Amino acid sequence: MDRGKVLWEADLEKVNGVWARYKDVDGDGIPYRTVAGNRHHMAAYFTRGTGHDENAKYSEEAENWEANMLRLKQKYETARSLVPGPVIVKTPGAKVGLLTYGSSEAAVREAHAMLKKTGDLKMDFMRMRALPFSKKVVDFIKKHERVYVIEANRDGQMCQILSASLPDQAPKFRSAAHSDGLPLTAKWVKETILTQEKKV
Repeated sequence: MDRGKVLWEADLEKVNGVWARYKDVDGDGIPYRTVAGNRHHMAAYFTRGTGHDENAKYSEEAENWEANMLRLKQKYETARSLVPGPVIVKTPGAKVGLLTYGSSEAAVREAHAMLKKTGDLKMDFMRMRALPFSKKVVDFIKKHERVYVIEANRDGQMCQILSASLPDQAPKFRSAAHSDGLPLTAKWVKETILTQEKKV
């Protein structure tokens, strides 16, 4: 199992036990850490949800708070290249995108196949698998004139997240939020998309 950037006993011996839990030593925003079971006497650190410096010591200093926020921003950007990429199914000539995630995938894939079979609408399909969005997700969105965001919740939360994260792309998002408490069906997805397409 790849546990990421972990310092073990031998690693801590090399640095004479001197390390900082929240110090970004290589510019990716992700500090090294130790895990339970490390027997080195300098492996332990105290984690808190309040302000702290790079050594994990309590701090109310504005400089320490801002430095940590900037590091977390960099960590978030680094994560874009590390999270699982989306699953994409392309249809030649498609100008409309169909985007979903999680357990809605099966119904949306079926609706995509139905639309393809009937020739009602050419659409590319994408299942997002992680946040933050990877470059492939952004590229998929930019490529299409409209992107239907299919999700099983009342408020269209993913559509809101996408719009806030990519404001220049927000006008092309079309929310299709299902909220009757039951799983999505391919029929509902297909009819919802076609109804919205009539308004374009």
